[in-house]
Amino acid sequence: RGRARHTRCGCVVSIAAETWDRPVELLATVQHELGHVGSIRAGGLPWCLLLLLSSEVRAASEAPCYGASMAVLVGLGGWSTAAAAESAMRSLAGYGLDADGMALAAEIIASHRATLDRGADLGGVVLEVVAALAAVRGEQ
Repeated sequence: RGRARHTRCGCVVSIAAETWDRPVELLATVQHELGHVGSIRAGGLPWCLLLLLSSEVRAASEAPCYGASMAVLVGLGGWSTAAAAESAMRSLAGYGLDADGMALAAEIIASHRATLDRGADLGGVVLEVVAALAAVRGEQ
């Protein structure tokens, strides 16, 4: 059984049907979306409006969430950091970021990649996913 997470904006997270057939990518997507839930919970409607109006705010919001996805793809899916970073940048290209926004996103993704290249877990993302999976299986 899952638990619903509600934000002050009343957001609903929607995950593409084909993602459900790829378990590691599903975990990466959920971790990505949970990053947005936290941001929206903290910033409310003003944050949502800023996302629409500012390329830099979109970049600063999306890139760290893609960083969380990268951590899962590398740590649990065996992806190379290069492949994970390239995938993140391809996705970020679809957010209508201007040149400054793309530059900011690229810097954030490069920082996440460098952290993963050193073998570090970005803020414990992978450990959090592993702990959640263990809880679902009834392990402690």
